Amino acid sequence: MVDIRIVIEGGIVPHINDSAATINNSEKLRESFHKLFSQIINPESFNLIIEMKGGFEQAIMSFKEYSKLDQKTSILIDLDGVSSSKQDKIVDLKIENLAERVFFMIQEMEAWILSQPESIEKAYKNRYNRQRVKINLEQEIRKLYRDHPEEILEPSVKLKVLLGRYYVEMKGNRKKDKKYGKLKDAPMLIENLDINKLIRTFDDVNSLINHIQRYSTEPNTG
Repeated sequence: MVDIRIVIEGGIVPHINDSAATINNSEKLRESFHKLFSQIINPESFNLIIEMKGGFEQAIMSFKEYSKLDQKTSILIDLDGVSSSKQDKIVDLKIENLAERVFFMIQEMEAWILSQPESIEKAYKNRYNRQRVKINLEQEIRKLYRDHPEEILEPSVKLKVLLGRYYVEMKGNRKKDKKYGKLKDAPMLIENLDINKLIRTFDDVNSLINHIQRYSTEPNTG
């Protein structure tokens, strides 16, 4: 069975000093990406391997090592910039020879989440109390960009502010503004995304899925 590996920026590389909760949340993030991609590709005929590698430096290092062994390994990292800066990022990372297997979350992973407000509502419906219920979440998010979710600057910051404004969580007997934590919150938000909508919205998601499908039926020759 052919192995198709995607190295993704995010999560952690487990360390002896990490808490069990942190390690568990990192594993949940890995699983959420696997569930997301499995919405449109059937991994029964091949082995889809998702590896979370903490920061982008760890991800890039791992990607380069795997790429010495096969041509199927790809990488998914935050661009931290506008779409037109992709080539500059590739050059800065010295991976020009691997460019066709480099895919970006533009500008960050959280832009995917903000592009589908309904996924936030769905993920948090029975977990946190919604505040200002008369305010339309989609309309509020739409104010963050003109034409496309990739225009949202610092999506992780915008998502943090949004969740704190429209959701509260119970801490003992007290209500507190919801605080966004990537390892704690991203898994449930990512797995509630619609991969088909992501494909139609983000070119790099479409390209990544095409990459997976291209190699999914090839013999496992390494």
